[in-house]
Amino acid sequence: MNKGAFVIARNNGHIDYVKQAVFLAKRIKKYLDIPVTIATDSADYLKNTFDVNIFDNVIELPYTDEKNLRYFFDGTLSKKTASFKNANRANVYNLTPYDETLLMDTDYIISNDLFKSCFDSVSNFMLYKKPKVLLMKTKRNNGYYIFYKWWL
Repeated sequence: MNKGAFVIARNNGHIDYVKQAVFLAKRIKKYLDIPVTIATDSADYLKNTFDVNIFDNVIELPYTDEKNLRYFFDGTLSKKTASFKNANRANVYNLTPYDETLLMDTDYIISNDLFKSCFDSVSNFMLYKKPKVLLMKTKRNNGYYIFYKWWL
């Protein structure tokens, strides 16, 4: 069985997901030593701006102007609303060239080889549900924010 990582990078005008994907792919190669596939609607930007050879496969997605809006925070004092192009995520099963696929968000930073153990699992689908509580005291309100995350 062949194994690899899959990332989706669809820029939205505010966040350069392609640039994040290039950084992530380098880390995947360094720490996991597996091939990496990118699916993007910005293939020309990728090829003209970065070393596309970091990716083993480039899948071109059609450009869409999705209206899936969400908030993006840069600290507690800055908030932007931008489109979040995530509709193709459910198609990964059909798009991946691998028998076993590690689907990763582009803003994830890999710093060790722990994700290799995912390929040893007997589960078909793994979603990490146990949240980590991150407390951050802010000067703005002297209160605490609690962030809950589900990690794939």
